[in-house]
Amino acid sequence: EVSLSLSSHALDRNVPRMFELLQDLTSAIRWEEEEARLRTLMTRRAAGLGASLASQGLSYAQTAAGAALRSSGKVQEEMG
Repeated sequence: EVSLSLSSHALDRNVPRMFELLQDLTSAIRWEEEEARLRTLMTRRAAGLGASLASQGLSYAQTAAGAALRSSGKVQEEMG
């Protein structure tokens, strides 16, 4: 089973145009290329999450090292 979920927000006065845009978007999709496109999107998302994790790990390590070197760093680590 294949499904697609879309969400959108609009001011009341813009709701008709929002639905027009959603209809244009869904009718313009080339479904024959969906698998390759989905694979590309998932690969990009995974790479982005990996980069984010590495960055957060570095930030954590810097904070922990600062806490070991100075008392103000320990306070900063404990407060987040």
